[in-house]
Amino acid sequence: MTEPADNTARLRALDVNGSFIVQAPAGSGKTDLLIRRVLCLLLTVEQPEQVIAITFTRKAAAEMRNRIHELLLEADRGDEVADAYQASSRDMALKVLERDTELQWGLLNNPERLSLQTIDSLCAMLTRELPLTSTLGAPLTPEDNAQRLYQAAALLQIEASLPQQGAVGEATRILLAEFDNNLPRMQGLMAEMLANRDQWGRLMHHADQREELELSLQRIVEKRLQEIHDLMPTCIDARIIEIADFANRSLLGLFGPSHKTTKAQAPLTRMPQVCLQDQPVWAALAHLLLSQGGTARKKGGLNRTVGYPSKPEDLTPLHIEKETVVETKERLAEILEELADHPEFCTALHEVRDLPSGGYTDQQWAILENMLVLLSHSMAHLAVEFAASAKCDFTEIA
Repeated sequence: MTEPADNTARLRALDVNGSFIVQAPAGSGKTDLLIRRVLCLLLTVEQPEQVIAITFTRKAAAEMRNRIHELLLEADRGDEVADAYQASSRDMALKVLERDTELQWGLLNNPERLSLQTIDSLCAMLTRELPLTSTLGAPLTPEDNAQRLYQAAALLQIEASLPQQGAVGEATRILLAEFDNNLPRMQGLMAEMLANRDQWGRLMHHADQREELELSLQRIVEKRLQEIHDLMPTCIDARIIEIADFANRSLLGLFGPSHKTTKAQAPLTRMPQVCLQDQPVWAALAHLLLSQGGTARKKGGLNRTVGYPSKPEDLTPLHIEKETVVETKERLAEILEELADHPEFCTALHEVRDLPSGGYTDQQWAILENMLVLLSHSMAHLAVEFAASAKCDFTEIA
């Protein structure tokens, strides 16, 4: 490997007295840079275990350990290096070997002393070392698939709380009724929620759970609207509003203000913005431009249901000339023809029709609130299952 063009930045990242965020595309040498930084850090510690490097997968951790070990072996053998960049890595490896000899680490024969691991492995190590601080007690073995433990905890909670009086028993009975007394279905949902408790567990200690959840919901909706906005092709411009105005007036005359078709398209009086309040405007844009299947409307689909009547009995009461309908229809057809070349936007805009509103009705919140009551107690049953089986999931040790 020749000296990279960004070698100055790479050398800065080897300064062990500072912290750095490295952003680079795949194959640019990020792993190599991390390995070199580990070598630099090894020169500053008394024991190799004091340097910890974290990766996402066990495979990546093993690969990194092997590469460092290979660098040390090559330096120990005195293998020839190909270029100046590799020579600088060799110098680092030789210095590490000197420190290895000085402090008797034995890295050449014991590369497992290099602490290269996943975040889950690190957390497991910490809980083993600090059983009281972690509140996990005796060491638990992480399970890759802890579904049976979630299922057992959920069933224990339901069976224990069903006969109880008070809030927990009432919540269980209300939820079971919502599930049409289908206990396995309710158990399955609770098990799924327990598996993802890292995403909602903090709500147990939040003063206003509804406000917190609705804010999260609103952020999700607005994030999706931003993604749709970013995909919007240039053919969707101010012309749409003029065309929509014609269609809206036609629908109002054809069906009246209370008809679902009129109401679906009525909000499209301006270009939609990226905000929760404009969600109906986005939905109206989808109604005008897309078929029910989410593709760009065909010219033949521009009929009275979207504001383009053609029969005399429809046109006469509206006081609209047929030529005006044809002209406006042609303008929209041109836009739709361009839109057909942007299926990704069409698919995204179609999703607007199913996006949540950004809030809960009182009935929805009552169900969710009861679920939160039940889940908070289910977490205790899950802890018991973990202790009884001496196993846990990765969320527990994280």
